[in-house]
Amino acid sequence: MIRFTWLQFRVQARVALAALAAVALVLAVTGPHLAHLYDISALATCRRHGACGSLTSNYNVLYKAGHVVLYAVPALIGMFWARRCSPASWRPEPSGWPGPRPLPAAAGWPPSSA
Repeated sequence: MIRFTWLQFRVQARVALAALAAVALVLAVTGPHLAHLYDISALATCRRHGACGSLTSNYNVLYKAGHVVLYAVPALIGMFWARRCSPASWRPEPSGWPGPRPLPAAAGWPPSSA
């Protein structure tokens, strides 16, 4: 059973690995430039002297926006990637195999083309 689970998980693992590689590539390309921009900005200078004042408020907005994205993205992925929860999928299969069952024709599914 574990082998079957890993066989089904291969596509998701490859997609996640590709996404992680893409993020790592973007960070590797942009990281040195961002570090340079921070070093020449007024924020690096004021941090050394301890008097940043309103200069940090601009960065705090970006910081909080990053937190919102970190909390919202997994929820959005879960909403649109998850399996459909139809009433038919709540009942167990007669054979004991879990999974969605088609709705009966008496319930009007699938819709007739007439």
